[in-house]
Amino acid sequence: KDRITMSLAAFNQPAAVAAAGTGAIILLPFVEDLAAKGVFTWAQLKGAAAAAYALQVVCVSIPGRIDGDMAKDLQDEKRRAEGKDVSTNMDSTGGEAKKLSSRNGKTLVAPAGWAFAIWGPIFVGELVSVIFQLSISADDPLVPLLRKTAVPFAFAHIFQSLWCAAFRRKYRGNLMYISFGMLASTAFSLAKAHAAYAAESSTYSGGTYAKLFFSMSLHTGWTVAASIVNLNGAFSMKESSSPRAIAWLGHASVVAATAVGVALTTARSAPVFGGVISWALLAVADGMKQRIEKAKKNDAMNASNLVGAATQRKLSLLGAAVSAVAVIVTTAKMILLPKVK
Repeated sequence: KDRITMSLAAFNQPAAVAAAGTGAIILLPFVEDLAAKGVFTWAQLKGAAAAAYALQVVCVSIPGRIDGDMAKDLQDEKRRAEGKDVSTNMDSTGGEAKKLSSRNGKTLVAPAGWAFAIWGPIFVGELVSVIFQLSISADDPLVPLLRKTAVPFAFAHIFQSLWCAAFRRKYRGNLMYISFGMLASTAFSLAKAHAAYAAESSTYSGGTYAKLFFSMSLHTGWTVAASIVNLNGAFSMKESSSPRAIAWLGHASVVAATAVGVALTTARSAPVFGGVISWALLAVADGMKQRIEKAKKNDAMNASNLVGAATQRKLSLLGAAVSAVAVIVTTAKMILLPKVK
C-alpha cells in the first residue's frame, strides 16, 4: 500500500493538476450543452456520474492530505492534555497542519473539528443518490431534470478528486491556491446542479428530494464554505501575509459567506444550503473560542495568531444567526405557501 501511495505521489505534479482543473472548468459548459442537446444517453450520463463519484471516493481514501495531518494534530494535542506520550517527530503532521488548525493556526477561518462530521452524511447520501439514479429508466419523468444535474455533479467530483491531489504538503507557497481553485470549482459545479433542481422543486416529492438532492445540497453549502476556508488558509501560509491582513480577509470572508448564504437560501428557497452555511460559521466561531481559551492557558502561544480572533468570533456568530433566520423564514414560506405546479 505504501509503495502504491508513493507511486501516485510521484505522478502528482502541481502543473498537471492545475492544467487538468483548468481544462475541466473550460469543458464543463460545452459538455452541459451537449447533454442538453441529447448527444448523451441517460445511461451514459448516470454512468458517468457514478464513475466520477467512485473516483472521488478512491482519491479521498489516499492518505497524506493536510486535513488528515490536522486531524492527527488535534489527536496529539488531546493525548498531551491527557498526559500520554506523543511522537516528537515534527514532520509526522507537518507544520502546515498546525498553521491551519483552529486552536494553533494563523488563519481566522478555521472551523472547529466537529464541523467536518458533515462529510459523513454527504458521502453516504450521495452514494444513495447515485445508486437510486442507476435504477431510473430513461422514460422516467425525472430524467429531464436529472440530465441537467448529472454533468455538473460528475464534474464536481472530478474537481474534488483534483483537490485531494492538491491539498498536500508538497503544494507550498502560491501552489496552495491550486487546492482553493479545485474546491471553488467543486462548489461552482455543484451550485449549477443545485440551481437546476431548486428551480424545479415543484415537480418532485419530498421523498425524491431526500434520496436525490438532499446530500447534494449539503455538499454545495459545505464546499462553498470550505472554499473560503481554503482561500484563507492559503493566504495565511504566505510569509508575506501580515496578521492584520489575515484578519481582514477573515472578516471579509465571514461577511461574504453570510451574504451568499442568505441570498441563495431566499432566492432558491434552499434552507438546507443556508443551514450548512450557518453550521460552518458556528464552527468558525467555536474555533476562535478554542484558540482564545488556549491562549489564556498558554503564555508561549504566538500572540499574532490572536489578532482579530475575538472580532472574528463575534462576526461568525452574527453571520450564523442571520443565515439561520433566513433558513427559518424560507422554511416557513415553503410550508405555508403551496407549491405551484
